[in-house]
Amino acid sequence: MDIRFMKKILTVFFLTLISITIVFVSAVLPQSGFDLLTESISEEQKSFLWKVQSPTSTIHILGSMHLAKRSLYPLDRKIEQAFDKSDILVVEVNLSSLAPAFILKKFNEKGIYQDGTTLGDHLTDETFSRLVEKMNRLGVDINQLNMFKPWCLAMNLVTIELLRLGFNPSKGLDQYFLNKAQSNKDILELETFEFQLNLFDDFTEAQQELFLFSTLVDLDILKNQMNEMISAWKTGDVGTMERILRKGLEENPELLPIYDKMFFQRNKTMALKIEEFLGTRKDYFVVVGAGHLVGKEGIIQLLKKRGYPPKQL
Repeated sequence: MDIRFMKKILTVFFLTLISITIVFVSAVLPQSGFDLLTESISEEQKSFLWKVQSPTSTIHILGSMHLAKRSLYPLDRKIEQAFDKSDILVVEVNLSSLAPAFILKKFNEKGIYQDGTTLGDHLTDETFSRLVEKMNRLGVDINQLNMFKPWCLAMNLVTIELLRLGFNPSKGLDQYFLNKAQSNKDILELETFEFQLNLFDDFTEAQQELFLFSTLVDLDILKNQMNEMISAWKTGDVGTMERILRKGLEENPELLPIYDKMFFQRNKTMALKIEEFLGTRKDYFVVVGAGHLVGKEGIIQLLKKRGYPPKQL
């Protein structure tokens, strides 16, 4: 598979109710045109940005849209100013320091069957039939996909659809700020590439199939979901963002183990790392998927419980 296309695939871990949030940030895609966008946004409007402070440190936490369109910009002036004042940029994962060939190798090792079996050997008849039907409608030969594990195929399908809809990792907030930070800020990670990759590969076969099945069911409504999420992000509408992201869990309680692994447990770990930053004498700008910030299990509420109440700006 072409490495340039794989780098787009690897940025996904997108935020939507049918596919749990994780980010593989694009390592090298250009950020053309952002420096031309200078129109300001109203200071009165809420954004998806929070500030939390200790006696020695100020941390701004921005909920990210990992894939976006040019229309997401210009950003609210508060966001740009918070970044400019920070000493350190923190992202979930920074792939810029990894060679694309290494990323592709690891992705293939985890996402493609190595034991001689194929996708059809690991799916129920119902899921496989739905997959074949969907691929036939898209004009794709199922034999071209048989090497992928269910979680990997689900990511591929969603990524292809998002790219088709005009959403691009090079316009995502992670990559935007990574590009800006390259020359004048230190960059830290909350997680690692291997950790995020293993999260998917450690799914049980039943969880992988559920992940793929739910993706196939909801792929046709992805456009509306993403547009609604972008609108909520622009206006700082936490309630709507939470409703979108939790709808899948509320309608399908069997997804709880996946949500717990992909959201809730990671939120606890990331909140503890942010709390550690508050003990330093540096200021940080943290970019993390918007889905990790909302709800009672989100990073914002976890920090509040730890005695550091963030303020939404």
